[in-house]
Amino acid sequence: MTLQKIILKEEPNWYFKGIGMLQHNYAFIHEESEGKAIVYFCHENGSLLNETPNQINWTEVSEEDGNLPCIVDSLEFPNTVVADFQLRTNHFSLISEEGPESNFDLDGCPTGINFFDMREYQSGIYSKQSKYWNHMNDLLFEYYYAIWIEKKNSESNEITDNEKD
Repeated sequence: MTLQKIILKEEPNWYFKGIGMLQHNYAFIHEESEGKAIVYFCHENGSLLNETPNQINWTEVSEEDGNLPCIVDSLEFPNTVVADFQLRTNHFSLISEEGPESNFDLDGCPTGINFFDMREYQSGIYSKQSKYWNHMNDLLFEYYYAIWIEKKNSESNEITDNEKD
């Protein structure tokens, strides 16, 4: 088996989802050149050493590479706005210094710009097992997206109004 790497230009903005017993799944959005967006998913502390299929020839893997995070699943969306909305709809939150997630222990969040692509050897927890991902149909998505945009606009207007005072 030849290991494939995914190398990003910069550190991604991470999303997380609590999955129980103080464990989290992590995701990030990668914008493709055509404007499409791919959401990549990683397990908590999911390095090659922890996610390994038996087919790996360990003589080809350096110790440093063995600690790289692994991408275990992905979903494609028309753009980053839709990807962000779908992540939030499926209970993922953007990690930031401020907000409720600062109360969680997120030490298992992957870091860096290099990843091993292990999707071929995983069960597709979000892309293939629909009980873990709410795939909205287009009409339902447009409805909720319009509500979300309206809410964002009203929050923006509230901030502007408060700044005037």
